[in-house]
Amino acid sequence: MSSLTALPAEAQFDKVPCSFPMPQQLLAEYQLGRFLGAGAFTEVYEATNKMSGRQYAIKFLPKDDFDPSLQYSFESETAPHLSHPHIVRYFSSFDVPPGGTPPALAIVMELFGHRLRTYMDTFGLPTFETALQWTRQLASALIYLQARGIRHGDVRPSNVHVDGSIAKLVDLGMARHVGREGEDPLDVLGEDVRGLARVFIEMLVGRVAKDGEFDTSHIEGLRLLDKQGMKIPTGA
Repeated sequence: MSSLTALPAEAQFDKVPCSFPMPQQLLAEYQLGRFLGAGAFTEVYEATNKMSGRQYAIKFLPKDDFDPSLQYSFESETAPHLSHPHIVRYFSSFDVPPGGTPPALAIVMELFGHRLRTYMDTFGLPTFETALQWTRQLASALIYLQARGIRHGDVRPSNVHVDGSIAKLVDLGMARHVGREGEDPLDVLGEDVRGLARVFIEMLVGRVAKDGEFDTSHIEGLRLLDKQGMKIPTGA
């Protein structure tokens, strides 16, 4: 991780309403573009590498609002070492030191496709065959994470991106290694599988609940996936 100083406010990129301080090296390497979205504490922007011309997504998040053992350290230190065709790649991070206002982290990630939620709202529901294909791909990503003792922690349509026949898991902001004292690793990992089952159901019938709202759609999703021969430990 690079430790960098923040530019003065007047030197920040004036075409992007980014509320985070800009590391000098980041601005030297990347041209920030359009705003892609925001979470409770984060902002994501499109960016172009000035040397290669390749496009990326850059996620900004405040370090002082998170438990470093669970949040930004995973995305900046562990995520770049993950490599799976159906998990968005993490490449590098730029650390704005405590002198910044506020202390923050900029994470450079693969720019891929569209949010599944946006796709469904715009183009309608995918066919059963496409939904099943995407679900198989996402299941392979979860199996890859499970084999490394990692849970994603936030599997939902907003954290799945699709492009053509390919689907990828995005946003490892809630990911962590399992095995805390007193927890059942299988049950913790099962949260991801139940999340995937809900995603599958939503691809078939549309939104069944608001993000974060409790529902039991995963039960029907797991039943349908089981009929298709997809058996992943659920921890249930």
